[in-house]
Amino acid sequence: MVRLLILAAALISVSCGTGMEDPNPVSAGPVTFDYVDFEDMNRYLGNMQTEMLAVEVMLDEFTTVSQDWLDGRTNVEWTAAFAQNLLNRHVLLVDQSALVRPTDPGLVEAHLLYEDGLWLLGRAYVVFAGQIPIPDQSLFEGINSDIVEGTLQLVRFQFGVSDVVGQRVRFINL
Repeated sequence: MVRLLILAAALISVSCGTGMEDPNPVSAGPVTFDYVDFEDMNRYLGNMQTEMLAVEVMLDEFTTVSQDWLDGRTNVEWTAAFAQNLLNRHVLLVDQSALVRPTDPGLVEAHLLYEDGLWLLGRAYVVFAGQIPIPDQSLFEGINSDIVEGTLQLVRFQFGVSDVVGQRVRFINL
C-alpha cells in the first residue's frame, strides 16, 4: 500500500509539476500577428494571374521566334517587327507591374522578385532586338542567361507569394 501511495505521489508530481516552474510564462508584450487582408490578397492574386499569363505567352513566343530566326525560317523584317512588338508589350507589363504593386510588406518583397524577373527578361529582349541582322548562336549566350535568371526570379516570386498567403500559388508552369 505504501508503494502505491509513493507511486501515486510520483505520478501526480510528474503530471502536475513541482510548482516551481510556471507552465504558462507571461510574455513581455502583446502577441501580434502579421496578416494580409483577404480582399487585398485576392485582388493582387487576380492581377498577377493576368500579368503572369502575359509573361508566359511572351516567353513562349520568344523561344519559338528566336529559334526560327536562328534556323533561318523567318526573315529579318518579320523578326524585327516581332521583337519591337515584344518590347512594346514588355514596357506595358513593367508599367502595369508598378500599378499593381501591393502595400503588404510580405507581398511587396515577393513582388520585387517579379519586377526583377521582368527587368532581366526585358534586357534579354533588348539584346535580341539589337542582334537581329546577325543570326549568330554565340550571341545567345548572354540572352539565354538573362532568360534563365529572369525565369528563376519568376519562380522565386511564386514561392514568395506562396509563403505570404500560406498556400501554394502557381501562376504559370515554369
